[in-house]
Amino acid sequence: MLRPVKMKKVKVIVPLEYKKCVSARLHKLGALHVNDISKRIGDAEWKHLLGEKVCFDDEAVFRQYAEKLDEINNVFSESGDSKAKGSFFPRAQVKIKVKDVDEKETLLIIKILIDEIGEHVADAQSGVERCRESERELAYEKNVLRMISGIDVKLGELNGSDYFCNKLFRTEAASFDEIRPKLESHKRIIIERTDRGNDLLVLLTYPKEIDDAVLSNLNLINAKIIEIPDVQNKPKDEIRKIERKIGMLKDEEERSLCEIRACRKKRGEKVALLREEVSVILDRYSLLSKCAGTETSFVLEFFVSARREKDAISAVKDAAFGKVIVFSVEPLLEDQAHKVPVLLDNPVVLKGFEGLTRMYSTPKYNDFDPTILIAPAMMFFFGIMLNDVGYGLLLALVGFLFYAAYRKVQVSGRDAGIMLVMLGVSSMFFGVISGGYFGDALRRVFPGMWYLIDPLGESNLSVFGHHVENPIIAVMIFSLVVGVVYINIGYLLGIADCVNKIKSVRYKRKQAIKSLENQIVGHVGMMVFQVGLFGLLFWWKLGWFSGVPYFSAMMGGVLVLALVMLAKSNGVQTLFGFFDVTGYVGDDLSFIRLLALCLATEGIANIVNMFAGFSLGIPYVGIIVGSLVFVFGHVFNLAVGALGAGIHSLRLQYVEFFSKFFEGGGVEFEPYSVKRKVTVVEK
Repeated sequence: MLRPVKMKKVKVIVPLEYKKCVSARLHKLGALHVNDISKRIGDAEWKHLLGEKVCFDDEAVFRQYAEKLDEINNVFSESGDSKAKGSFFPRAQVKIKVKDVDEKETLLIIKILIDEIGEHVADAQSGVERCRESERELAYEKNVLRMISGIDVKLGELNGSDYFCNKLFRTEAASFDEIRPKLESHKRIIIERTDRGNDLLVLLTYPKEIDDAVLSNLNLINAKIIEIPDVQNKPKDEIRKIERKIGMLKDEEERSLCEIRACRKKRGEKVALLREEVSVILDRYSLLSKCAGTETSFVLEFFVSARREKDAISAVKDAAFGKVIVFSVEPLLEDQAHKVPVLLDNPVVLKGFEGLTRMYSTPKYNDFDPTILIAPAMMFFFGIMLNDVGYGLLLALVGFLFYAAYRKVQVSGRDAGIMLVMLGVSSMFFGVISGGYFGDALRRVFPGMWYLIDPLGESNLSVFGHHVENPIIAVMIFSLVVGVVYINIGYLLGIADCVNKIKSVRYKRKQAIKSLENQIVGHVGMMVFQVGLFGLLFWWKLGWFSGVPYFSAMMGGVLVLALVMLAKSNGVQTLFGFFDVTGYVGDDLSFIRLLALCLATEGIANIVNMFAGFSLGIPYVGIIVGSLVFVFGHVFNLAVGALGAGIHSLRLQYVEFFSKFFEGGGVEFEPYSVKRKVTVVEK
């Protein structure tokens, strides 16, 4: 679990006549990651060996049918009810049982289905679109007519003539008053206006010879000219006519939609089934798009886990009746680790934390998989920061509901549920230690409840026979110690990773080993520095090792040695060794956030309890108000506390821990496998 699954790189050469059988068998196996070698066709090294990409004869036909089925599916989905039907806890879809894919039979069924409903669905959808387009045009015309509904004249009389023009525009009343004298200075101009608050609707009728002068005046006030609709009656009469037309169009649209829904009810399941069958076939065809070939054979390259290597090779040999050439090699780590697909192998209970690793970056093939380490650390940090039995119980309950709802529906939902349960249990554990039951709510009722150490209260903890007097200082020291331990685990992993890479180097040994050795010296230097630093602190503050002669001088020498090692690891950039020291101090101090969020969560919970207690004294409604304050206050604190604990726990992983050993940048293993959502193959 500390490393990704071991991979094998396999190349096979198969006669072209077995391409369908091979692709189908490997698709069912679902255990390999296909490497795209089609790009090598243009390389000089491969050009004289390989020909063009290999393809299937029916691929273009299936792609054409896939587009037609998608069009029908889109029409069916758009014709559904306007109210979205969904649930926070979805039900597992009942899958349709089908036989294994038969390409010829699938083609025939699709052709019959499209001949049966394709044209009918297209005509009905065309009718729907035509009605909607007409409705949009009429709605626009209706809006224009509403704007000019204050003009009580027949619009057919405003279309103008060879001698007169009509201009309808909107502007502000103050702006129109500025240009009105100029307009009235022209003879034979008629002005009709309708006030709408600050807006003004104006109709001008004037001779054509003064059109340019009128327009220049309107431009001065940025008047918005409205195009007069090509209708005959008054605006209000035309609005009523348009509303009747829109109603008729909606009725026609609904009739077309009813036809589509009837077709969907009858053939929708069949269309979805066939579309998935076509997807499976095209997915199989995609295998050969990543291959290269000659006139008589094709070359396939894939990665497969070492434990499934025999299964993959056997599947190819069985499909081609043994007429294959197989090459299986170990991936070259130092040059191609970033190209080897990574398959993480963790228990089901850690799959949710595996997602947190991927959220940062997928490990390279030769890197550590930090999931097994961040899972307990995440639980530990989260539990300290939330530290409440009540909150942990609610969080675990939410996680259990997620697990129960998604375990058969969605893997990511199931994994998130398991992770929430684990984080909730951790919060409950630390809540028992600190006596947190929705803050101090339970201790207000039962003052004698046991707890070990309450950061905002008293302590019942003794260390080496000494009673802890100040809980806040004790938790702060504990946080710093946790930081030191966790950071040093990161340094040790970094050293182990460098040693492992040195062992795997086969080429460019001198340059690669020198770089890795410098990294090891830097990690060891930081650990040596800590020995000297903490040795001096214990000698100075606690009086430890005071009987050892020249102890302070020895620790000083250790610090000097550490600085020399850090300088050596940085090469010519010697001064950067000092920044390694300050960076380490900053990383360790960052763990004080464990104390900060622990105090914040408990403090807010106690304040909520205090206000709820005050509310109980309100006459008549005290119990109701107090209950509401208690419930909503703690729900808010749980939401904020859980979010803060999650984010800060991740920050400690990503920034303070991963920076010591983890690079990432790997390629995710993408299995070449059958993906079915609607159907399931009968066995």
